[in-house]
Amino acid sequence: APEKEIPFAKPGSLTRVYAVASGKGGVGKSSVTANLAAALAEQGLKVGVVDADIYGFSIPRMLGVSGQPTQVDDMILP
Repeated sequence: APEKEIPFAKPGSLTRVYAVASGKGGVGKSSVTANLAAALAEQGLKVGVVDADIYGFSIPRMLGVSGQPTQVDDMILP
């Protein structure tokens, strides 16, 4: 099967991907992520956040999100 194309991975894309990670819990990863997302959005940038914490996500609560994401095939739509 052909590979799916990832538009933001193309050379010349203006999209940036940042990861906030640590092997230790309770060090502020979610707080840093929420504040960074809010600051970038405040500057007028489009921001997407994925909370991949396998032990319990907190980003939706911190950002006041209550709805479920829209999923098509294996992708989540913003």
